[in-house]
Amino acid sequence: MKTYRRIKWRKILLWLAILLIIGFLLIAGGPAAWGIAISILNIALQLLFAMMFMIIQFVALFWFLARGRTYWILPGETGTTWEDYRGNPEIVENAERIVAKGSQRI
Repeated sequence: MKTYRRIKWRKILLWLAILLIIGFLLIAGGPAAWGIAISILNIALQLLFAMMFMIIQFVALFWFLARGRTYWILPGETGTTWEDYRGNPEIVENAERIVAKGSQRI
């Protein structure tokens, strides 16, 4: 447990040292350094906004696509019959036979 605590404090101290060095360089650099820092921060925030916008778009897209709808259609409700289907006659005949077997009461 002591090694983990030491590693944790080492991370905190390294981050603090990095922030202090950056702060010192910004103070010593004057207005030119501040302008560069603000430009870098501006670009980083714009990229963050663009990434978040793309993530939100993909989440919304997949959320809308995942909402499946189930429509219950009762026999005779649509007014279509097996004669209205086009395509391979053998497949239509097999489908009609399967539906007929499935609708029989046991």
